[in-house]
Amino acid sequence: MRSEPGRLARRLSAWASTGLALIAALLLGLPARADEACAADAAAVVGFLRGNDAGVVEELAQDGPARLDALDAELGRAAASAQGTAACADVLGSHLRAVRPGQLSLQWSGLPAAASALPPASAPVLPFEVSLQSGLPVLTLRSLSTAYQAELHAVIARMAPRWRQAGRLIIDLRGQTEAGSDGVWEPLRDLALGSAIELHGVRWWATPANAQVLDETLARFPDASGAWREAMQARIAALRAAPAGSWLPVGPASMRYEPPQAAQAIRHVALIVDRSCRDSCEQLVMELRGASNVVVWGRATLGALDAGNPGRHALPGGRATLTYAMSLTQRPRALQVDGKGIAPARDLGEVAPERWRAAVAACDLQWPCAEPPPRVAERRSTGSRSKASARSTGGKAGSKKSRAGTTRKSSRTTSSAAPSRSGKAKVKAGDRKSPRR
Repeated sequence: MRSEPGRLARRLSAWASTGLALIAALLLGLPARADEACAADAAAVVGFLRGNDAGVVEELAQDGPARLDALDAELGRAAASAQGTAACADVLGSHLRAVRPGQLSLQWSGLPAAASALPPASAPVLPFEVSLQSGLPVLTLRSLSTAYQAELHAVIARMAPRWRQAGRLIIDLRGQTEAGSDGVWEPLRDLALGSAIELHGVRWWATPANAQVLDETLARFPDASGAWREAMQARIAALRAAPAGSWLPVGPASMRYEPPQAAQAIRHVALIVDRSCRDSCEQLVMELRGASNVVVWGRATLGALDAGNPGRHALPGGRATLTYAMSLTQRPRALQVDGKGIAPARDLGEVAPERWRAAVAACDLQWPCAEPPPRVAERRSTGSRSKASARSTGGKAGSKKSRAGTTRKSSRTTSSAAPSRSGKAKVKAGDRKSPRR
């Protein structure tokens, strides 16, 4: 006959799979059993990041191990007492956010997926739209995913003549839902750049695991273009040939990029950003803000850009996959943005988010704030009234009206208290990255 303690232990083990182990232990008066696999996964995360993640490797080399040692010790204690998969996911997720927010993450099987801000894939709504704000053109981009690349490129090609004619474009990048890919926004960048900018290459951290990730990526895209496939094969060969645990520079450390259509660029471009802007979105902001005709508005971005080219690694527990970074920018450390974000030229923190576009339009997209020019219809209307007055009252009366109009016009002023736009930071990535997954 089976003992009562044995039946209780088996019942507790079954409840643990549903996340009720702690409650069951309290009700039955038994000690809660920790998730042993969580401790193993935590140790695997620590070891793998220190050996393969470009950002962690760089921090250890530049700043020493003190911060990471403290975080890893806290992770070990928390993982040892985690109860069930959900608790383990919380513990490991908190650790990765503390190490480097926005770039390190875990994808768990058996847990509900996080709610998306985008509609389901079957919905006809795309994550971008063209609209007007106070008569000025607006392009809203909520995702830079390659899933929408063809549609976005078609919209940019169709709207480019109108945007050039208007001489102004507001690009609203708030509410980004994923990391995205640089190739999605390249036509928009070339349309907006009115002057040359400085770009920087990247360097890859050469390890067998990172080369294996690229091998697997190549296998997932058997129908990819020849040029991309050849570039990936060359990258894999270079990583395997480099000494394990060494940096492999790709592209020049710094290069000057001349936009192909600088003379036809939109005269004034405003970028609106918030904390959701990261990775490829931040790369777009970094490149555009280096141009003289672009101003960045809103709040600071997340600061998850310098360590890039994400790879994936399955944890030994079989429940989760780790996403990490395999490369690092060659931009000077003083100009890197990870953990800090990209600060806007005009911080709109004191303005309600729903009023941000209106604030940009009120300054005619320029900072220090410039008064928008009168609309064409207003100029024509004013001119017609002046001519009619001159004809009806004679030259002398017309002269008085002209002087009065001059006085009124000269009384308009721009904001003299506004701070001048800060110097433009140099930007990254001469070498185009492999497609982000």
